[in-house]
Amino acid sequence: MEIINDNNNNNNTSEQFENNRGKAKIFAGIAVVGAGTLLLLRKSGVEIPHWIFSWASFFLLAGIYNGIKHSFRNFSWLILMGIGAVFMVDELVTDIAIRPYLWPIVIIGAGLFIIFKPKKKYSDRFNKRCGNWKNEKKNQFSDDYLEASAVFGSVIKNIISKDFKGGEINSVFGGSEINLSQADIQGRVELEVNCVFGGVKLVVPSHWEIKSELAAVLGSVEDKRGLNPNVIQDPNKVLILRGNAVFGGIEIKSF
Repeated sequence: MEIINDNNNNNNTSEQFENNRGKAKIFAGIAVVGAGTLLLLRKSGVEIPHWIFSWASFFLLAGIYNGIKHSFRNFSWLILMGIGAVFMVDELVTDIAIRPYLWPIVIIGAGLFIIFKPKKKYSDRFNKRCGNWKNEKKNQFSDDYLEASAVFGSVIKNIISKDFKGGEINSVFGGSEINLSQADIQGRVELEVNCVFGGVKLVVPSHWEIKSELAAVLGSVEDKRGLNPNVIQDPNKVLILRGNAVFGGIEIKSF
């Protein structure tokens, strides 16, 4: 019988996230110092290529920063690098007009990533805990594990499971509203939220502890939970949010 130590896994994940954030901070500092140095050289009369201070360079640097911060596991850095590459080609190769095709390429790429991306580790741990959950529950309805995808549409779900295991939400040019106010969790649970040109509204119980590792790339992540001194957060009920908001918005609320 295999024993899964979630505490060690979560501690290692948190430590890795902090290390990556430190590396990303160092990279951002070096990039800012480099930009200042190049500007100083330009003011001194040194000829600096115009594309270095273009939008293309900004997107490329932002993509590298985001990739370092998240160990290159999410897709937002790919989108940023792709946009930067298109702008860079458009700047350097004047005979080719690529910019008009930018957004269709970004949309297609985001859709392909969502379709073909590998399953996350929490799915493997979930299956191990439950003894191949899909086989045992194939003839029964269960909302312990959430999978919601809104592509050019909307998804509204109310989760009432008292042993919610986490899952995944994807919104591409669509909207998702997930209500977990009547649900319950045991221990630490991971929920991945990816939003590309769309919106996600997540309603959670006020006594849950939320640890957000969400990244916003030309988008927004808003925690609109009210501060209620009468509500004490339960350290044994932790919801870990991972994912990206790319040209979209993720909103967290509680009632």
